Amino acid sequence: MSTNSTMNPKLFINDIASLNECSMQNVHKIIKEKDIPTHRVSNKVYVDNATARVLIKHEIPKNIVSVHTTKGGVGKTTVTMNLGIRFWMFGARVLIIDLDQQGNLSKSFGFPRGDYPVIQDVLEGKTKIQDAIQTVKDDLHVIPSNLNNVHNNQYMQAYNISPDEFLPEQLKKIQDNYDIILFDCPPALGSMVDSAALASNMVISVLDPDDYALDGVEHSQFQIESLNKKKNKNIEFKILLNKYDARTMFSSSTLSELQQNKKFKEYLFDTIIGTSQEFLKSKAQGMSIFDGLKHNKASLDIDSLAREILDWPQIEE
Repeated sequence: MSTNSTMNPKLFINDIASLNECSMQNVHKIIKEKDIPTHRVSNKVYVDNATARVLIKHEIPKNIVSVHTTKGGVGKTTVTMNLGIRFWMFGARVLIIDLDQQGNLSKSFGFPRGDYPVIQDVLEGKTKIQDAIQTVKDDLHVIPSNLNNVHNNQYMQAYNISPDEFLPEQLKKIQDNYDIILFDCPPALGSMVDSAALASNMVISVLDPDDYALDGVEHSQFQIESLNKKKNKNIEFKILLNKYDARTMFSSSTLSELQQNKKFKEYLFDTIIGTSQEFLKSKAQGMSIFDGLKHNKASLDIDSLAREILDWPQIEE
């Protein structure tokens, strides 16, 4: 089933030139020589997912990433959604799995609460994980969520379903179809969040600047350390500072504390996501931050994060 989303993210020629570290003229030359299909809007040329996969010279490393923190309201879902879109724009085959019972990511992609199968249905054996996958765009897929997922942890405990046996085993059935799989996790600890972490090679803990900013990150970091030790895993833990505003005391003090804290500074992304009205504006319009004709602060920050995760070159300032 396809979404009713009207999003139209655009990867322009200057983005490809930046990634390939070459001139725009060189990219246009390759497009002409290979007769590669492109699109045009307001005299600007952009490409779709399949074309980006051909034009961008860098390989997309296989990644399964959980985005999680135990504190709500930090912008975790917004980061997950736009990060997934940027990976897809780079030519990746992307699946985003919404585990948060609030279903905000699902609604942002045009899947309102309805008759879509969710992970709880897979857990109960009512549907196969393959049949829970919905299409946003070609090679951009979502497993939506709704309030039924509130029963995830209780069901796993009641039926003695081990976290390292559920999602890791389910993903084996579909992961060859994707380059990148992202989990949008609820702001809590529990068996399902553990299962997502155990299926992942990276866990990103998102925090925003406030009095209790580090509490949620500390809980997540401790849990990943514990899982790595108990299950003999090597899940990478990373910290992302979101909603950063250098003009505020909380932002400056939170960043300073992260950089000076021996426990956290080694996990901190170089990329910092700044506060931006573009996130709210695009959401209200049912668009992505990459739908416009120009880069904005939000799109540049998410682009930087995507490149850092992929270990691709950053935009030269």
